[in-house]
Amino acid sequence: MNYLTLDTINIVIACLIIRHNEMKRIILHVCLAAQAQHNEMKRIILPVCLAAQAQHNEMKRIILHVCLAAQAQHNEIKGIILHVCLAEQVQHNEMKRIILHVCLAAQAQHNEMKGIILHVCLAAQAQHNEIKGIILHVCLAEQVQHNEMKRIILHVCLAAQAQHNGMKRIILHVCLAALAQHNEMKRIILHVCLAAQAQHNEMKGIILHVCLAAQAQHNEMKRIILHVCLAAQVQHNEMKRIILHVCLAAQAQHNEMK
Repeated sequence: MNYLTLDTINIVIACLIIRHNEMKRIILHVCLAAQAQHNEMKRIILPVCLAAQAQHNEMKRIILHVCLAAQAQHNEIKGIILHVCLAEQVQHNEMKRIILHVCLAAQAQHNEMKGIILHVCLAAQAQHNEIKGIILHVCLAEQVQHNEMKRIILHVCLAAQAQHNGMKRIILHVCLAALAQHNEMKRIILHVCLAAQAQHNEMKGIILHVCLAAQAQHNEMKRIILHVCLAAQVQHNEMKRIILHVCLAAQAQHNEMK
């Protein structure tokens, strides 16, 4: 930039030197002519030389003033571009900080969802184990009752061996009652098992629903983060376009000054 300005000054000074030499040639010609003329001509030549010197000094002052104004305008453009670049950098860092904050919040929310799902799974497992314990307890109680029935039937059968056929009818009635009670116990156990299976399936459905909701929320967070990133990229590109526009305008103005 400074080189171009000095080059322009050199061209102007060269033109002035050519003009000055031309004036010197004219003055020399006049002086040689004045050798043959009177002292009045010498008086005329002196004001002409002084006027040429004054005009030369005025030209140098105008050129210096133009160069200083161009340098000041160039520095002003550089200051504006630097200010815009710094503002764009601050805005870019702010966007990065917001995106990091959103990512950390999404991660915390994702971890919270994982903690809730784990808590639900552990509660469901505990409830499932509780149901299994109840079923085992019922089965053991039914087994004790069944053994007791078998012992009673065996006792009745042994007693019936020494008694009449009427006792055989009573034994048959007792056996049928015991069988009915046994079938009733099996039906109760089946009902409890089916209820436990239904409750287990319900827990699995709740856990699946919670997982799907967490996945949907996680995908929503990813979509929001992507939207913020794209908006930041658009704003960044807009800043780059504005800076390029300012630089081109400054270059055009600089070329215009040259």
